[in-house]
Amino acid sequence: MRFEDDPAAVAMLYRDPKTVKLFYKEHHKYDCFSQNWGASKGMDNYKNVCVVLNPGNVKAWNAAGSFRDINSETRNKLYVACSRARGNLTFISESQLKKFKSS
Repeated sequence: MRFEDDPAAVAMLYRDPKTVKLFYKEHHKYDCFSQNWGASKGMDNYKNVCVVLNPGNVKAWNAAGSFRDINSETRNKLYVACSRARGNLTFISESQLKKFKSS
């Protein structure tokens, strides 16, 4: 598990067709192999997972190195997203993906 903030590495993760990008919501606004956190429940065929964090989640991670202080509903969905990984688990900030967003 790691938090990736290098722009070049984030772009490579975004373009990697074998790494699913899991968004809190509105995954369809990005042209990549993706799903929403909650909708990924029960999906056990993902090897490498990239969990896309919204600003509040990034703030929690930067402050404490954990997600203990986010609300319970969000934390439960985040757990679902994280538990999909059978290989690498990477966190990235959604703000770094804004340039890839399609209206």
